[in-house]
Amino acid sequence: MGSTVATNQFQTEQKLFVARQRNKNLVISQITNERLKECIMEVLEKDIELKQIWKEKINQKEDFTLALNGSYRGQREKEFIQSGYGELVSDRQDRYFLGFWKNNVLEGKGCTIYMSDQDYQYYYGQHSKGVAHGKGTIVFNEGAQYQGDWEQGQITGEGSIFITNSLYYKGQVKDGQMHGQGKLILFAKTNKVKQNIGTDVMIIQEGGTILEGQFYEDQMIEGNVRSLKGNYIGQMKEGKMDGKGIFICNDESFYDGQFKNNKRHGIGKSKNEKGQVQIAQWEDDKLVKVLEIN
Repeated sequence: MGSTVATNQFQTEQKLFVARQRNKNLVISQITNERLKECIMEVLEKDIELKQIWKEKINQKEDFTLALNGSYRGQREKEFIQSGYGELVSDRQDRYFLGFWKNNVLEGKGCTIYMSDQDYQYYYGQHSKGVAHGKGTIVFNEGAQYQGDWEQGQITGEGSIFITNSLYYKGQVKDGQMHGQGKLILFAKTNKVKQNIGTDVMIIQEGGTILEGQFYEDQMIEGNVRSLKGNYIGQMKEGKMDGKGIFICNDESFYDGQFKNNKRHGIGKSKNEKGQVQIAQWEDDKLVKVLEIN
């Protein structure tokens, strides 16, 4: 059964290639898209192994020739099958692929670049059957990137997410979301993030927030939240204190009990104005009834 499918695919690709040969205008001898060339150079400066492949494994003096899915320069198995080291550019010069090929798709180390209008994104790292798989990095032109594990084209495993002037996350991920144990830094809106993120103390002093604990589908559900307001340890829901927890203010006053929607709600222990420890009933952040004073 598998052999029949492979044979049919081969025959289909051969027919498509023959059809493309009739239109010689499709062939790109050299890349002329300046923005694409800039992106390629940016990737090569970030990854030494890819730079060596590009310089040493591919003859840059040769022209690109017609391929099944664009124009290709590099090693082939047959006229229309990329196998070995090579680079491919799409007919519109809005997509680019570099690395080791097997049966017309990237296998192992490589990079992909996608461009549209003023936007672009590029991935460099490991591939399996043409998709990201293993260790790799994806970068977006608006200042966001992910570096870490991939599984069949999905961000899954361990990695770090960085969005300029917004956030930094390091920990477990699943299907492109923060999921599992991790640490999330939310930068202050007024803070212009430098290349060096800085220490936890520095981040908090500048008005940022640090969340460290258990995440589920991009939201922390339990852990430790540190900010200028104080330190919270406990359960969370939709990014807010919700459930059992303790909040310790910078003046060492505290509340230990039930929270709901970022407010004291339920029974909790705290210090009153006289410095006495009391157990009381709270609703919507308002004291309803004192149950016990020590």
